[in-house]
Amino acid sequence: IDIGDKYLLVKTDPITFTSDNLGWYLVNVNINDICTMGGDPKWLLVTLLFNPQTTEKQIKVIFDGIRNSCKKMNISLVGGHTEITPQVNSPIAIGCLLGEVPKNQLIKTSGAKIGDDILITKFIGLEGTSILANDIKSKNLKIDNQIIDNAIHFLYNPGISILPESKIAINTIEVTSMHDPTEGGLITGLEELALASNKGMEINYAKIPIKQETSIICKKLNLNPLGLISSG
Repeated sequence: IDIGDKYLLVKTDPITFTSDNLGWYLVNVNINDICTMGGDPKWLLVTLLFNPQTTEKQIKVIFDGIRNSCKKMNISLVGGHTEITPQVNSPIAIGCLLGEVPKNQLIKTSGAKIGDDILITKFIGLEGTSILANDIKSKNLKIDNQIIDNAIHFLYNPGISILPESKIAINTIEVTSMHDPTEGGLITGLEELALASNKGMEINYAKIPIKQETSIICKKLNLNPLGLISSG
């Protein structure tokens, strides 16, 4: 949205799975979408839908998570909507994040050029690995408890935010395109970037950084880590 010498960036993203860390997920996945456009994330609105069986404690945990995450990431929580409805079976959170970017610094997914290098922040599948580890921690899958514990904490360390890395990249090199590989993982993100830019890609899969915990959990569950949701 044109606001003079800047663009106002607007992005919305939902979190539809149950998690005690729902607030952290919500804030960060929306931040990442603003960052990939080269912008500064600033103002967040949140819609929360709860079923009638949701307890006051559960609601407080989610609200506290959103507030604490906004504070840590320097985002202003400016409004939203909360509703109790029998139409949902588990909490649903939808974030609408606004940010700003100078007009000459706007980055589009469609901007990739011939000769560009493809860089990945951190490791692939961090978010997906954390989600899977939370789901399987109470199941007897013969995975070392330390592996599970490490994987759960991928949400915070290395973390799923790309805010620091995006700023370093923009201030250090010429960035033609950025993309946050969420649903469908890295392999889908690369395809989306290639299609948007109308360019082909040459990928050396041996050079893709992946955590040992991700490899172990994916092998046990017969999953391809390249398809794991990969915020961060």
